[in-house]
Amino acid sequence: MEYAFQIRLPHLYVKATHDRSVVLQAQRRMRDLVPGAIVRTLKTGADCRSCSTVTDGN
Repeated sequence: MEYAFQIRLPHLYVKATHDRSVVLQAQRRMRDLVPGAIVRTLKTGADCRSCSTVTDGN
């Protein structure tokens, strides 16, 4: 059981560009609470109905 606390996993934070349920300020705050997380951007929203591109980004 003591080894379970020594396991380190990479963290991934996915931000949605036009998320209407979580505003951008809140997304940034959540991202900042996980130092060292890999950040990816998912293009979303009404202006991007067919987008499925994930990009690097902060």
